[in-house]
Amino acid sequence: MKKTLIILLLVSIISTGIFAQSERSLYVSARGSDNNNGLSEAAPLRTLQAALFLAASNFDIRTITVIGTLDISNQNFTQGSNSVFNLPDLPFLGEILITGKPDASRNERAVLSARGSRGACAVNVRGKNAIYRFENIEIFGGEGDYGVGIMVWDGASVTLGPGTVVRNNEMAGVFITNGTCILDGGTIRENSFSGVMVGESAAFVMRNGTVTENQAPTGGGVAVYNTGRFAMSGGIISQNRAESAGGGVYIMSGGRFDQSGGTVNSNIATQGSNPDIFRAQGALGSNLSPDIQASNASVTTTSPRRSAESAENEDSAGFGFNVPVFFGFYVQALNANNVSIGIPVQAGLEINFGRALSIALLGDASAGAGDHYLLEYSYGGMAEIGLFNKSFGLGYGMGYQHRQYQMDLLDFMFDYEPGEESVRSLYDRFALILRREYFKTTIYAQCYDRQQFMDLDSWGFGINFYFTF
Repeated sequence: MKKTLIILLLVSIISTGIFAQSERSLYVSARGSDNNNGLSEAAPLRTLQAALFLAASNFDIRTITVIGTLDISNQNFTQGSNSVFNLPDLPFLGEILITGKPDASRNERAVLSARGSRGACAVNVRGKNAIYRFENIEIFGGEGDYGVGIMVWDGASVTLGPGTVVRNNEMAGVFITNGTCILDGGTIRENSFSGVMVGESAAFVMRNGTVTENQAPTGGGVAVYNTGRFAMSGGIISQNRAESAGGGVYIMSGGRFDQSGGTVNSNIATQGSNPDIFRAQGALGSNLSPDIQASNASVTTTSPRRSAESAENEDSAGFGFNVPVFFGFYVQALNANNVSIGIPVQAGLEINFGRALSIALLGDASAGAGDHYLLEYSYGGMAEIGLFNKSFGLGYGMGYQHRQYQMDLLDFMFDYEPGEESVRSLYDRFALILRREYFKTTIYAQCYDRQQFMDLDSWGFGINFYFTF
């Protein structure tokens, strides 16, 4: 009996130790020091970055408790950086809780501030193993073009739990692209350019909480773009404002909104019959609200500010436009015996007719070098028709191609002088276009002599790889 009691006592002690270890938290305060161990309120760390570094090396730590305000004055922030608090990808750790004390006094209320950063987001969460939960904490003060409260991207996941407030950011409260954000009791309020922006390959899940008093050109509360997804099963979206459509929720063509619960009401918009929810033609999903205004609008977005600016160029008839700029490099072979590489640039006007059709009128210029002509440059114009949300297209262009200094590559390598021959040709270009959001590939054939249009010797072939912004 005595032996059994001793064994039970040892098991109890070991279990208590394991349990105590699993509950360990790191503490961070502006009055602390990164030379402390951070394991008690009496010896807190100074920077959130140091706490995350220690958490990465201690698998039994899953909680970081913030005491008071952390901002650019105490977090080793460098002006010109894009974010004040970087939450990294931490493999094998699972979810990390960043929280304040639930019963904190006013001075000890947990705050992550980006105020004074002049162009940074407050919290930047990136990477497929970046899994974070916030509770009892305020996040605010994002400024400038990156002025987001929380940016979630590149596979990251963030949960906003009870007591979390994301407020007063110059851009969106939360911006998600290729990541996931779950609102599970938090509040997103008083942000410009939307409370939540859901971008490409992103998901916003609203289980509980509030999105309120935010504003934007479109989608004051929640704006869903491109292939973004928004699922709402609880919570309230209320008292948000849009300068045009979608005071509460705005879903662009290609986006999706599924509402199985929760409330969307008392929002303000100047366009559309329903100020709470505006669903563009081509948007997907279902919701509880019976009256949804549809349009033919379709704009591809790449950043929070560009999303808002593009949406302002749309009207309720589904007509929109943007001014694209493309640059990249090309490889081409002319007349099967001249080869060259170079840099092309395109810019112009693109008109969108909903998801199915777009027309672009572009100026086209390029310069390069090759064999048998050392220098070449061209200028002209292109007309492109884009189909299926601009993923596929056809183009036709005309222009002039100049080739100078005829030479043979072997002669050039052995320092022979190139010849002075110069050729100027009027060309017709026929193109097949494949396009993604940031890239465009143009595969083309060019005729350099209309009088010999059927002669293969007058044709050349090439491929352009473009980046766009």
